Amino acid sequence: MHKDKLIQLVANPEKLQQQNLQELKALVFDYSYCQTFQMLYAKVLSLYDKSTFDEQLARTALFVNRIQLFYLINEQYKERKEEKPIVEELPIAAGDYFSYIEIENNSPKNKTDELIDSFIQKKEKIKFVAEKDEQSLPNRQEEDEYFSETLAKIYIKQKKYDKAIKIFEKLSLKYPEKSIYFADQIRFLTIIVNNKK
Repeated sequence: MHKDKLIQLVANPEKLQQQNLQELKALVFDYSYCQTFQMLYAKVLSLYDKSTFDEQLARTALFVNRIQLFYLINEQYKERKEEKPIVEELPIAAGDYFSYIEIENNSPKNKTDELIDSFIQKKEKIKFVAEKDEQSLPNRQEEDEYFSETLAKIYIKQKKYDKAIKIFEKLSLKYPEKSIYFADQIRFLTIIVNNKK
């Protein structure tokens, strides 16, 4: 396919004909990641070869912008696209950060921004008062409930053997079915503690 003919088909995909089917198939085979060839091939298949269209559409959808593919294949929706865009376009900066900031400053502010701005203008400071309530202080009895074998193993790795022994003692009382295991652990740790002294 000549370059000029390809440019014409890209500019005017409605001019696709059945003779373009084999040429576009060869281009898709040679340049499988080219979105333009994929889309034109899907379009020509939708017009002239419905049998392989579904299979090729699934492959084409992997490589291309699906919204553009939809409007290319379904021309009846093209008029709606031109009337009302599906996705509202966001303002794009002209090329530098400062023009983007200028666009942002000219956009209308929402209630949250106004609230933040009013707080900043008042220059009020938030005062934090540290109160010592009985509720805020941790209860020692509640801490005892959170002892576990894993915590004891962490204490062993940190070489805090005394704390690990206390945990194993509490666990042996809490879980009497594992008391033999905990007694063995306590015996092992006491040997380590005695050898360190």
